[in-house]
Amino acid sequence: MLRGYRRLLVPLLEGAKVERAVELACRLASEQASIVLGVAIIEVPPSLPLDAHMRDEEAAARGLLERAGATAAAYGIRFVPKLVRAREAAVEIVHLARREDAELVVLGSERRASAPSAVGSLDDTIRSVLADAPCRVLLVAASP
Repeated sequence: MLRGYRRLLVPLLEGAKVERAVELACRLASEQASIVLGVAIIEVPPSLPLDAHMRDEEAAARGLLERAGATAAAYGIRFVPKLVRAREAAVEIVHLARREDAELVVLGSERRASAPSAVGSLDDTIRSVLADAPCRVLLVAASP
C-alpha cells in the first residue's frame, strides 16, 4: 500500500472513474491526516474567452465537487475543492500539482476495449499528466 502522502490532488474529469479515485485518495489520506485537493476543470474552447458563460459545465463541475466533498467527509478527511477554467485539463493538472506541492495525483481512468472519442481525449490527458507531473501519479481504473 502507498504511504506517506500528505497532499493529494484528485482531478475530477468527465469520463474518468472519479468516485473510485476520490475514495482511494481518501483512504490514503486517512493514514496520514492528509489533505485531498479536488479540482474540477472546465475546459474552455480556444474560440471562447476563459470567462465565457458555461452554466451547464459549471453546474456539473460543482456537482462533482460536492460528491467528492461528501466522500471525503465520510472518511473524516480535509477536502479542499477547486473549480478552475483552462484550455487544457492536463496542463492545468500539472500546474496545480506544482503550485499546491502535491505529492500524489490520483487520476481516474476508464478500462476499455475500444477507443471512443471521449475516452480518447481522456487518454490524451492521462498521457500528458504522466509525462509532465512533478510528482507520482496513481491511475485508478474501473473494475473489470
